Amino acid sequence: GQTYLLTGGEALTEAQLAAQLAEAAGRPVAYVNVGPAALRASLDEQGTPGWQAQALLDLETIKANGWAAQTTDAVQRLTGRAPLTYREHLARTAHTLAGL
Repeated sequence: GQTYLLTGGEALTEAQLAAQLAEAAGRPVAYVNVGPAALRASLDEQGTPGWQAQALLDLETIKANGWAAQTTDAVQRLTGRAPLTYREHLARTAHTLAGL
């Protein structure tokens, strides 16, 4: 009956994620923060349902305020193994990056 906050072992920014993805893919990848108004306009243009667009905007607000930067040791405690880093995940799934 216990609740666990499961996270990865590191909190990375979008720019850090893009840099690691670029390294793994062997080609340039950049994160561009378009801001909430442009993001909403793009989502609307793509036909994203309003509730889903709002949820994505809310997630961006959470990240922008640093509220998603928390990491825990719950994965380690529950499994006995450290969670994969993003770089490790990319190394394991590198074969899927060929089409990028």
